[in-house]
Amino acid sequence: MTRDALVNDTPEPLTAWCVHCGRRTSAPVEVGVMERGSSAPLVQYACPEDAVRYGAGPSPADEIR
Repeated sequence: MTRDALVNDTPEPLTAWCVHCGRRTSAPVEVGVMERGSSAPLVQYACPEDAVRYGAGPSPADEIR
C-alpha cells in the first residue's frame, strides 16, 4: 500500500435519504427494514428530526446488553 492510498482513500461517511422529508442526511437513523425475497433487505433511514415519527429506538425485540 502506498502513502497516497493511506492518505487519500478515506471512506465516505454514511449518508442516506430521509424516508419522510426526502432530504439527504449525514446522520441517518435506521427506522425500518423491508425483507425482499431473494435479494438483500432494504433498509430505510430518516433524518434525526423525523426519526421520532417512526418510533426509532430500542424495541422489545432488541437485546439489551
